[in-house]
Amino acid sequence: MPNDHFVPRHYLRQFAASASELIVVANISPYRFLGLKGIGGQCCEDDFYENNNAIDKLLGVSENDLAPVLVRVIRKRDFDTKEINALKMLAVILNVRTRKAIEAAKVFPRFIAKAFIESAIEQGRLPPLPEGNSLDEAIDFKGVAGVLIQQMIPCWMETQTLSAKLLKAHNGTCFITSDNPAVVLNQFAWGADTTAATGNASRVARDSVCVRAGDANDRDNFARDALPAESGHATGQINKFDMDV
Repeated sequence: MPNDHFVPRHYLRQFAASASELIVVANISPYRFLGLKGIGGQCCEDDFYENNNAIDKLLGVSENDLAPVLVRVIRKRDFDTKEINALKMLAVILNVRTRKAIEAAKVFPRFIAKAFIESAIEQGRLPPLPEGNSLDEAIDFKGVAGVLIQQMIPCWMETQTLSAKLLKAHNGTCFITSDNPAVVLNQFAWGADTTAATGNASRVARDSVCVRAGDANDRDNFARDALPAESGHATGQINKFDMDV
């Protein structure tokens, strides 16, 4: 079975230790510091895309196109229109192809399937489960990765309404990433009205994060320039998105 990466290696390399193929790894819950590990063994799973050649080809093409753009933006700490559109596509891909995204997409179908099966068992249309078996463990869905990846273009088109900027980590701090590296939220600016702001953020390197925000009152004032995070606390707040899983 192929070892499929649900977070691309070209992205993880931006967080590597000293331009190596090693990355610092830790489990969050329960916390366990694992130290330096090879990038090739992180954020991957055997047959994650269920041996779907079409998905493998699509993701391979997108990674080949996006990887040099990511490196270029990190190097110059700026972007043009084409580059930010590429980063928006990267954020969409990072958001829809992960293990967490797939498990989240299964929640509602599992709920419906469980209710349907339980009702059928109560009415005698299905036999009861064997002793000790659980419906929660028995119900699963295949092909979810393909369904989510089909949504990439519509999601990317929605990001065209969002302005963007690069934030630099405060001196002495750095951004982290995770196996769920892109976040989508209703209020990136803490304390904002949930109906007034929408946005998303994705770490692009240890010292940079790309933020896309749309403010219903003042979207045009959202600067594009690379700016420092206001403080180490601000860097920590962005990193907290990766730990609240």
